[in-house]
Amino acid sequence: MPADRDADTIAEYLDGQLAPEEAVAFRDRVVSDPIFARALYLAAVDEAFLRAQARGDGESRPKAATAGWRSRFRRTYRVVGLAVLAASLLFVCWSIWPSSTPREQVARVERMTACQWADGTIPRGSVALGQAFQLRSGVAEFVTQTGVRTVFEGPSAFQFEGADTVRLTSGRLFCDVPRGAEGFTVQTANGRVVDLGTRFGVEIGPAGETEVHVIQGRVRTEISDSSARSELAVGQAGQFRSGSAALAMVPFQGAKFTTASGLIYEPFDYQPRLPLVGQGQWFDRDASMPSPGFETLRVLRYPELPAPRGMALNLNPSGGKATRPVGRPWPATFTSALIWIDDDFIKGMRMNRIGTVGLIGFGQSDPAKPAVRLIVKPGKGNNELYLGLRVGDQISWSTSPQKYEETQFVVLETSGTTARLWVNPSPTSFEAETPPTADVETALSVPPTIETLWLGESGAPKFAWWQIDEIRGGFRWADVTPRAVAR
Repeated sequence: MPADRDADTIAEYLDGQLAPEEAVAFRDRVVSDPIFARALYLAAVDEAFLRAQARGDGESRPKAATAGWRSRFRRTYRVVGLAVLAASLLFVCWSIWPSSTPREQVARVERMTACQWADGTIPRGSVALGQAFQLRSGVAEFVTQTGVRTVFEGPSAFQFEGADTVRLTSGRLFCDVPRGAEGFTVQTANGRVVDLGTRFGVEIGPAGETEVHVIQGRVRTEISDSSARSELAVGQAGQFRSGSAALAMVPFQGAKFTTASGLIYEPFDYQPRLPLVGQGQWFDRDASMPSPGFETLRVLRYPELPAPRGMALNLNPSGGKATRPVGRPWPATFTSALIWIDDDFIKGMRMNRIGTVGLIGFGQSDPAKPAVRLIVKPGKGNNELYLGLRVGDQISWSTSPQKYEETQFVVLETSGTTARLWVNPSPTSFEAETPPTADVETALSVPPTIETLWLGESGAPKFAWWQIDEIRGGFRWADVTPRAVAR
């Protein structure tokens, strides 16, 4: 039952006594408030009925007594029309208005980075049962009610079918299932991937196939329209389609899955003495050239950063040749890394009169096209070096020299029409929303096309080497300067 003022407002509307601006507000409330719309409907029906009764039994009333019948008919016709209109509005409002029993909330938004969503699918706060999303680009992270962390990388389409089930229609998904939440299921058009206590990635391929990579623990695959079931353990990957007789094993590429929103993390913790080619989607454009190897020669550490584990990447190992650029797809605007440069590297540059050497580069797969590179040159002192940026023929150097055989923590930004470099930024700036003043800033004539991260550059001293470790990529300063990284 509406409040007295609401009843008066409805009566005034039916009598045509509302001012134009009041009528607009009235109609807006009818659309947004189903209870109010129902009250209007009932009032309109009641008025139409009462006016019909007030005319009496038309069969027994003399026609002479129907003076002014036209105006009364128009009045009654308008009221009945209002009743029909109110009924239509009421039906529409009830169809779009949440029911009195809210839908079950099965997940929450944890973090979103550079996300673009299809219209009407933007997640806000909690995620309801059955809610579907289309992520056009960026990375979105959700946590289910059971504690499962899910990270979707755009473009992708997905739907939460429960706190323990998500349907992946397209794209790529990483799942981190904590103890006690075993059984979490990723449903696809080809079947199901069931967690058995693990961290894993699922991808819908270009031809619609389902691919799963087990980063930790085990999973079970169940193929639709087939009795085939298989288990995959850590370091294994498989591919299947609906109706397949068995799971097809494929090379494991766990590093291609983004494990946190806004963060790409490459620790280089592979087995020592292995080539980089084929590890974590890294590649050498010319497989005939010597490939960088993983070494345990030195642990790279920077103050306030977690101590790296396992291997670092050793480029230009002793006795090897200059390595062609090695890289991987790198959809990020901020990048950080730990680098360590050997004294022979700088000495070799002096001896061979090498002006600059690129350590890290951003560009396209074709090295002949313009790129942004982190470069190094010898300083005036025996143990000094300078770091800078090179864009085409344009070079900008940091004003403060650094020392070789010491770990340097560098952060690069490659976005818009500016490239920036920070060398050993203060730890007090870590995880901040905005970065401090850059050490080097270079204007770009056009926004760079960043497709690949490059490591190493042809022309480096052949007998020298340098190391790199703990590369992070993200869309914000806070993404690439974390105090700790979950493993």
